[in-house]
Order: sequence, then C-alpha cells, then structure tokens
Amino acid sequence: MAFVIGSPPGGSLPQDAMRVIVEAVDTWRGQTQAFAVFENSAPYHVVSLHPTEAAARDAAESEPGLSYFGPVSPRPAAASPKTVYKKIGCALKVVSETVSSVSLLDAGGNEVERFTVNLGGRAPDSENDLEALFVTPSGIDKFVIPYLTRVYGPGYAAGERAEWITD
Repeated sequence: MAFVIGSPPGGSLPQDAMRVIVEAVDTWRGQTQAFAVFENSAPYHVVSLHPTEAAARDAAESEPGLSYFGPVSPRPAAASPKTVYKKIGCALKVVSETVSSVSLLDAGGNEVERFTVNLGGRAPDSENDLEALFVTPSGIDKFVIPYLTRVYGPGYAAGERAEWITD
C-alpha cells in the first residue's frame, strides 16, 4: 500500500515509510500538528519535525534526498509526570502522561541508569532516546521481534535477537 504525499518529489509514500513517520510524530505530543522531514529511501529515517509546512519544506529542500509529509496530529500531551514501578509478572502498562526520561533503579532504590525519551519536541534520536523498555526475553519475543520483522525483515530481527538474548 502507498499513500500520496505533497512533497518536493511528489509521488507515493510506501506504507513502511508512513509507519516510521507516524511513530515519530507521536512523540511530538502537545502540538496541534506536525510536519515530518524524512529520508526518501528505506528505512525512511525521520530527520526533523516542524510545526508548519513552510518550515518542513525549507528543511526538506536544504539537502538532497529529503521529503516532507504532513500535517499529522499527534496525541495530546498529558498533564504531569508519574512514577511507574515494575511489578512481578506481566506489567504491560500504558503511561498516559508525557515522559521525558526513564530511570532504572537497583534493588536499593539507587539510580543505575537514566534514558532520555524525548526532549523539547524534537524528532526522536534513535541512537540515544528510549522509545520502549523491555526487561525480559519473553517481552522482546512477544513485542519487539514481530515489529522488527515487519519493518526491517526476518534477517534483521533474528540478528538483533541474537545480540540481545543469549540462550
């Protein structure tokens, strides 16, 4: 499936590109609309998000190989931060508040590591920002591997699983 896009080269946008764009825009909660600037080829990395079409068009035209898509409306921002404690067993929990960082604590309550989720409404930094946290192999197998298989293919998913989980 492809979507028609209004961007510099025009044409259609593959479904996997649309999925990447919508996921990036979802992190921009609290904005009424967003325009995504992305790379024209797979894996369609989102370079930046903008509040106006003019800003997105300028960013897309600033270097070759970029397009823009929008407007897309992110979910509304939540009111306040919240602490969520991991429970024994399945603890899949949706946190409706806006999250800017996640801290992992040891058994004594000391912070072991802190991960940035998103800062200031910018596009997520896939190398450094946390998008989801899975703490067991079963969670990875149930949620992450099917997603990676669908988006990047079975070979990529198997390679990532082998790196993360040692049997």
